[in-house]
Amino acid sequence: MPVKPIPIAVALVVAGSTMLASPGQTTQQPGQMTQGHVQIDNRGPNEAIPVQLNLDKPLRVQVVNDTAAPALVRAARLAWEYQSVTIPSTEDPATRLNALGASGWETTGFAVAQSEGTRLLLKRLR
Repeated sequence: MPVKPIPIAVALVVAGSTMLASPGQTTQQPGQMTQGHVQIDNRGPNEAIPVQLNLDKPLRVQVVNDTAAPALVRAARLAWEYQSVTIPSTEDPATRLNALGASGWETTGFAVAQSEGTRLLLKRLR
């Protein structure tokens, strides 16, 4: 009995399209990467989840609240590193502070005049 080419062709088309038509699939092919999403569902104040992110750039966050009261958000405490430097009165403070500022240091506003120069307290994020 000869094999009919039309039913075989129809079977191949149906089999190929089922891979793309899987329920809930949002990609064109299985295994293709999708955009990552995170959803945290807190039902009460006792279900808060502390999160700490160390990022190089700001993170865009969308807060969705199903109640009339706004969601309470507070910034985490920042960890600082401190350094004291003495700048002699014969040296230009701007030159020295620009060099330290390029490494992330900034003045705290605390300065003490001493016989060998001015001692400044600097800080930067850890």
